[in-house]
Amino acid sequence: MAYAEVYFDDFRPVSILQIPGAYDVAVELHSLSKTYNMAGFRIGMLVGNAELIDAVGRLKSNIDSGMFRPIQYAAYEALQLPSSWLEQRNAIYKRRRNLLVEGCNALGDAYTDTTG
Repeated sequence: MAYAEVYFDDFRPVSILQIPGAYDVAVELHSLSKTYNMAGFRIGMLVGNAELIDAVGRLKSNIDSGMFRPIQYAAYEALQLPSSWLEQRNAIYKRRRNLLVEGCNALGDAYTDTTG
């Protein structure tokens, strides 16, 4: 669910964990990369089935060496931001999306125009 908080037009992505019984069989990875513009920081969280999370934790404890402390502090600060910050960021993304769609539609109109 890396894009869980990136949405507009009254469409919000649905979590698999909203499905009845999902906590028994599923986990969901949430990344701060997209939500808080922290691409490259490689920080997020895993939620869901406790046994699966424990198994991932054991695996990662054997392959990871820890996380740079300033990145942990940055993540903490990001998680303290008000929801209005996300709303403003989503408004920016929506404007950008709309400009791109308008541009693509204009290109399509120019391509299909048989008069010129």
